[in-house]
Amino acid sequence: MENLSLELSKKLHELGVVVETNANWYKSGGMITG
Repeated sequence: MENLSLELSKKLHELGVVVETNANWYKSGGMITG
């Protein structure tokens, strides 16, 4: 059960990083393609 929580935390962290990166990219006037 602990392993599952750890994996979930890791995935959520990765997702948060991606979202934050995209937000910063948009703020700087960039366009996400793909």
